[in-house]
Amino acid sequence: MNLSALYELKEQLEAAAVYGTGLMTEDFRLKKAAAQMGPLAQAAPVFKKIEQAAQAAIAPECQDRPGALMDALALVNAVVYTQGTVGAAGELLPLEGDGCEQNRVCAGEGGSLSDETGREEKSLSFLQNIPYSRMAPLVAALTGTGGGRYAVLESAVREEPELLSDWRLLRLMIEALGDSYGEIGNLVYRRLLEMGSSIVPMLRQGFDSNGKRGMLLRLRLIGELAGASENQLYRKAAMDGEKSIREEAIGLLRFDSENVSLLYDMLKTEKGGMRNRVLWTLSFMELEEPEEYLAAMKKKKPSEAAGILCGARNVRSADLMADVLEQFRKSVITEMEKAGEEYRRTESLLASLGKNGTLEDGTTASQLRKKRDQLCKQMQWDRRQSGKDLNWPAWGTDEEKIWRAAEGKCSDKLFEWLRRAYAETPGFFPPFFFYDSFCDSPTEEMASFIERMFREFGDSDRQNERRSGIEEAVFARALLTETAEAVYEKFSPWLAGGRASAILQVLCQIQYSEEKKQYVFIKQSRGKDSGGRTEEPVCFENLDRRWYGWLLLPGNRTFVRKNVKVYTGQMPGQGYALERDSKASEWSCLEQALVQLYCPEAEGLSEAYRAHFESLIHMGLEIDSRLLRILRRCGFRDYDFVVERVLRENQSQYLWRVKCLLEEIPLPASELSESLGRALERDRKGTIAGRERIQIWREQLADGACVGELA
Repeated sequence: MNLSALYELKEQLEAAAVYGTGLMTEDFRLKKAAAQMGPLAQAAPVFKKIEQAAQAAIAPECQDRPGALMDALALVNAVVYTQGTVGAAGELLPLEGDGCEQNRVCAGEGGSLSDETGREEKSLSFLQNIPYSRMAPLVAALTGTGGGRYAVLESAVREEPELLSDWRLLRLMIEALGDSYGEIGNLVYRRLLEMGSSIVPMLRQGFDSNGKRGMLLRLRLIGELAGASENQLYRKAAMDGEKSIREEAIGLLRFDSENVSLLYDMLKTEKGGMRNRVLWTLSFMELEEPEEYLAAMKKKKPSEAAGILCGARNVRSADLMADVLEQFRKSVITEMEKAGEEYRRTESLLASLGKNGTLEDGTTASQLRKKRDQLCKQMQWDRRQSGKDLNWPAWGTDEEKIWRAAEGKCSDKLFEWLRRAYAETPGFFPPFFFYDSFCDSPTEEMASFIERMFREFGDSDRQNERRSGIEEAVFARALLTETAEAVYEKFSPWLAGGRASAILQVLCQIQYSEEKKQYVFIKQSRGKDSGGRTEEPVCFENLDRRWYGWLLLPGNRTFVRKNVKVYTGQMPGQGYALERDSKASEWSCLEQALVQLYCPEAEGLSEAYRAHFESLIHMGLEIDSRLLRILRRCGFRDYDFVVERVLRENQSQYLWRVKCLLEEIPLPASELSESLGRALERDRKGTIAGRERIQIWREQLADGACVGELA
């Protein structure tokens, strides 16, 4: 529709407002513009009203000409504004970061795609219709200072992730990588990583290789998202950047084989940690002439070499790892033999001195006893061989670094060393090493080695309290490679044959993903740098329903506590707590396994879960947020007894915990208020602490307040 007549009328009405209403009846241009509205007036009622208003304003008999003019102008402007556009002269260009076809046409929500490495990306949404009230807190959190900002961003990531996919926030998020509060930078980093390679152009803009933490995270993001395509940027930063950025850039040179010669040149000039970083980078690359690299690696101490090899998965690195392990094993044996000799000498001196004697050099018997105790702690080898040392090596120790570096590596040389070392000294291996190693690299090569180890040492590993994870690895392999029915038929005899520990240990490390509709092995965070290798979750399609039946057996909890050796707290240095050492009322590995394995799609499973956990509540299982969440997921509804126990089992000084638990109960405020009232009525002996406060809460809930608003 041609609206030129409308725009002409608007122009003439505005001119009349300037020269004065007294001349309007004589203005032929205004009269002509009003007459030209005739065809439009026939097309739509709104144009008819505009024509009538204009004719009324120029009519000789008009009594209020200024008012009529303003009415006509207001109506014209209202219609014209609906036809307005915003733009700028020049060539139309794509938005920054618009690297994917999915991003070029957006209707409000970001989609998902995959980059060249197979990583799932969250595409940017350019045209979201988001109110200012929702965007303003995020802008303030990304650009402001002070406390509370992390909570705003974390809540948005968890509850409204689409807000942080809006293109208008992208530049602010990139700047927030260098926020003074480091956790905000880390949170933004993880979110930007999900957006994929389309944001790389914006990451490059303004990048300063001499910058601080924000630029370091920006470079790391570019490396994760762009790979070898930004090699020139990495080379420049590796040569000219600030120390931490240089170190990061050197690691990114691994993506392009053309950088090998540059890395060898740097190997000759760099020293200390930077030289180790060069070696770490070379560990990931195919080297046609590795002699110089191998010569440099042989000069390294075991812990230093392990740090360099950590994350690399090629055969060369695995072969080098075998040499590192052997060197470390020999040093451990030597140290423990020396400690043993000194221990025996000290024992002999104590026997000759008696309880309060003194040596010629003034050393007292008390001092010798302290020395003996210290030597005893150093003699961990004997403790391991007897199965008494159940802990992983402490975080950051040489031993922990070496074993973590060895996980997941595959080569004939390394496999042979592991087999021979286990045959000679099984106590040398940390708990569940073989299981962790298989989960880290579930390849056919690793699976064949695990099967061989099981055939040779399966029985001895079961008898050793400090388990090395051979049985667990075999069971995990079967879950990945065989049908669910075949796995159950093959391994269910283990439940009564003394190997239930291995079954339950693996089931505790599996979680059903409702999003993927698959079972996923949970990987513990080891702090291990994978060298940019995409760590895909280890998944399998189905778990036989009969495993659930075993986990849900009424007397199984007692059996597990008395007979099954399952260890928790699987972070280095925290060790493995035996189930039988915990209180019967505490949340156990069995409940944790059931929660993680809950599959709402499985027929009849929700009913079985409700009955099982309800019986545990009546048996005295401690009520905490984990229990309340699984009750909610499986459709539990009878919360009266739960509410009463929550009130009875918490003292007045812990009313804040009562409030936290009440928030987990999925009842409307009115029903929760009634449930609190019934619990107070049944408490005739007054055992519930904080009754006055709870009564106030009950009244507030009855008035429509939510639990979070209770005061």
